[in-house]
Amino acid sequence: MVLNSSKMWLVVVLALVMGSVTCFLNPINEEMVENIKEKAKSWAPMEVHENPLSSKNPFELIKTIGSKGIQEDISLENDDFDDDDIPESYNIKEQWPDCVIPVQNQEFCGADWALIGVGILSERYCIQSGGETKLNLSVESILACDDHDWGCSGGYPDRAWDHMTDSGILTEECFPFESKDGHRSQCPFQNKCVGTADAEYKKYYSTPFNFFSGEKSIQKELMANGPVQTEFQVYGDFLSYKSGIYQHVTGAKLGFYSAKIVGWGVEDDQKYWVAASVHGENWGENGYFRILRGTNECNFESSTMAGNPRES
Repeated sequence: MVLNSSKMWLVVVLALVMGSVTCFLNPINEEMVENIKEKAKSWAPMEVHENPLSSKNPFELIKTIGSKGIQEDISLENDDFDDDDIPESYNIKEQWPDCVIPVQNQEFCGADWALIGVGILSERYCIQSGGETKLNLSVESILACDDHDWGCSGGYPDRAWDHMTDSGILTEECFPFESKDGHRSQCPFQNKCVGTADAEYKKYYSTPFNFFSGEKSIQKELMANGPVQTEFQVYGDFLSYKSGIYQHVTGAKLGFYSAKIVGWGVEDDQKYWVAASVHGENWGENGYFRILRGTNECNFESSTMAGNPRES
């Protein structure tokens, strides 16, 4: 088939547009890394070849930034501790090492909004039972069964907590995370597990979640009840983070992303939060990152949330 001149021009224009969009959307590139090296004072980037996220094409990469914002924001203060009781540094990994689950890897599924909340509830079951109740709860329970969100195409963190409150979730053993390739599983029916044959079909629940806003409120909540979820603004440079105390220095806004705040500290008179990603242990500081504390960097301190374990 021979294309006439007008159709040929249309093909050329579409190819150029798609190429430009692809180039624009892909924030993991050599120019970005060099720009970070020039501008960042407190953190270092990964080289492109060592960044595990570089295996994703631009559209797969953007999809993994799955949080859609939050539906409501009612911020509360935690008064369990006086300000004077807050230590200079604190880390759930040191306080409750047997309760911390491994860093998750969402792979090609935009599940950060759900993975983080599920991990927090798992750890809070352990922490608040004094280490007796050790669970690895199922994110697939939310991705497959929450009809108010979009599975691997993203969702609202507060709706994930609503689902854990209203419907409960199974264990990973009963309903494993099989949506890592980006598909959406079918919600189990007839009260049967779809994972290990002898797994128990039992649901675990959260209390209605609360929002905690501001540095000291977040710190007190971590000390009182365990890690909390935050949703923050992600820029292009964040995906190349390797080590240090992150501050945004370059790159466009990419969307919202959820992370699990596990602690805080100070380095060279610079305050920071410690948080877990869902990019796997080969990204950042073994799957964790540090970010500037006390200045609401990237809205990191504006919308944090968590619920507590409850009986069905």
